[in-house]
Amino acid sequence: MTSKSRVPMTEHKRIYTPEFKREAVHLVETAGKPATQIARELKISDKTLHGWMADHPRGHDVLVEAGAFFRKERS
Repeated sequence: MTSKSRVPMTEHKRIYTPEFKREAVHLVETAGKPATQIARELKISDKTLHGWMADHPRGHDVLVEAGAFFRKERS
């Protein structure tokens, strides 16, 4: 009989789409609510949302590639 090890649910890393990240940051910038409240409503940690906000400076166009934020070069 083989024993299967179980991984607790808390150890699964959730992957968010680039669109979800952009929309979450956009909500913080436009909804007039604290980032912690937006995070709670989206069921993500406020630390995660604050990280996305740090990677997405206000007023800059952003491209998302391979799960990371990059600034779009302007010509």
